[in-house]
Formats: sequence, structure tokens, C-alpha cells
Amino acid sequence: MHFGTLITSLEGAADGALDRLADAALLAETAVVAARFNESPPDYLRGAAHRFAAQASSEEWMVLMTALERGEDTARAAVTAILHWSLARDQADPSLTSGCGCGGGCHGGG
Repeated sequence: MHFGTLITSLEGAADGALDRLADAALLAETAVVAARFNESPPDYLRGAAHRFAAQASSEEWMVLMTALERGEDTARAAVTAILHWSLARDQADPSLTSGCGCGGGCHGGG
């Protein structure tokens, strides 16, 4: 699966992508962080995929590509890697308490 195809599919199927994770801890963590941004977990996942595409470093892309190569379910591997990446970034800055979770400058105008 191409990454662009994955992002496009997340636009309409983020709920299903989260259901396929079967990782209760990751789902719970996603729900907590999504709530900080007044988003649903599927909305957070959509935003995370877009942020990853726009902001991930070369090394982070390599981590994703490695996860895709090793995973039997590439969509699940991609969603898991992207969520871990996004959650780590969003949890690293405790000043982010509201906004859209876009990782840009819309959190309180900052």
C-alpha cells in the first residue's frame, strides 16, 4: 500500500483503522491525547497522518518503512507507527492543552 493511499483511506475510514489496532493501551492513550485537542480519536488519527507526511524526518520515515516491511498488515503497522510518532510529539509539550492537534501554530496562537 502506498502512503498516499493510506492517508486517503484514513479520510473515510479512521474508525475502522483504529478498530483494527487491537492495542487497548494505544487506543486509550490516543483517546486521552485526542481529548486534549477536542478531537475524536479518528480525527486525531487523520491529523496525525497528515502531520507525519508533512513533518516527519528522514529517520522517522525509515522507522515507518521498517515497520511496514516487517508487518503482515501494512495498514495496521502504518497506523501504529504514526500514532506512536504523533503521541510522542504531542505529549512532549505539556503546554498543548487545546486546539486542533495539528502540530502547527494554532494552539492558543503559539
